[in-house]
Amino acid sequence: FDNSFDNELFELSIKTATEYLEKKREDKSGCELIRYMLQEARNNPLRHISSKELKERLKIKNIEIGDPIVKVSELRSNGVILISPIGKKGYKFPTSEKEIADFYNRLSSNIIPQLKRGYILNEVLAQRSIGKYNILKDARFETLNTLSEIVNKG
Repeated sequence: FDNSFDNELFELSIKTATEYLEKKREDKSGCELIRYMLQEARNNPLRHISSKELKERLKIKNIEIGDPIVKVSELRSNGVILISPIGKKGYKFPTSEKEIADFYNRLSSNIIPQLKRGYILNEVLAQRSIGKYNILKDARFETLNTLSEIVNKG
């Protein structure tokens, strides 16, 4: 993946943040976090912002958020493109295709092992209980079961 600065990607990410600011004005903590991230990104787009720095910045504005990952997760769920660079703690708007690929690599390095462990746990429980504890077969876990089976067949 290309590691060179990609202005189109950077601007696309910035646009997702500014759209959030326009649509979700009632989310004071999310909007303040985004405003700070935008300010810093415009000054130095390659810099990541630590959780500690985000908390301190919001505290200056009398906003307590606890762990910023919760708020960042909410922003991501609302379409704001923020990544967590590999090997660094914090967040930034992506500036290269490689940063996006690294972010997905981080996701897969967490998610796939968890799916494998969950599958193994369910298999052991089901076998040792002669099917009594086959929780992944419950309809509430259909998607999780399907993903677990896909990962464990590959």
